[in-house]
Amino acid sequence: MDSEGKAELLYPELPDLLKYKAEDTIEDMVHGDVSPDGRWLAYGTQGSSHMLKDLQSGEVYAFEPASSYPHFARFSKDGREVWYNACHFYNGATIRVPFAESGQGRLGDREAEWPLTNEEMRVYAGVSLKQGFILGDAYGYLKLIDGDGREIWRYFVGSTIFGMTVTADDKMLAVGTYGGMLHLLDLDSGRKSEYSIGTADILETDRWMLWRDQEPLRW
Repeated sequence: MDSEGKAELLYPELPDLLKYKAEDTIEDMVHGDVSPDGRWLAYGTQGSSHMLKDLQSGEVYAFEPASSYPHFARFSKDGREVWYNACHFYNGATIRVPFAESGQGRLGDREAEWPLTNEEMRVYAGVSLKQGFILGDAYGYLKLIDGDGREIWRYFVGSTIFGMTVTADDKMLAVGTYGGMLHLLDLDSGRKSEYSIGTADILETDRWMLWRDQEPLRW
């Protein structure tokens, strides 16, 4: 919504719709995120670049993806950078666009090369923590990656990640999958189950099976 409370079409832009005589605004893999301070909007679709809008000035910046199709955007917890993922089949690549080091001048440089933080994952969901980002991919893996792109741990939940959210204190993570499972993970446990797959010292405290036309079942 704009300052007058009216809906604003971000992508595709109206001049392009008129130029190409588009019949609708349907786009694939639409995604977006708002910075913690409410100033920045990161967004994109399969057919766009990685997009960033300054909601104060109205300025829009575009960044070329490191893989084929923009698929995901998430701001860091402190709001000082944004991570973008682009996919190619079940794989992908993630770039980091930092505000502190770049300044708005570099944001407008379409030739600028932004740091790669991961060159494997097609990211379906993610959360930002003080320690970095937990990203969930098409293969069913969660990976905690720090600001320098180092993988801290990985954890397998068994199905393509659908969505996730984390508590404000970064201690509990809820992960939903396309397999119809909801996993509740204690990120602060310091230990792991002997049956888990991965390198993370985290513990699954609950699992719910949420299948269509079935009563919810606690594992």
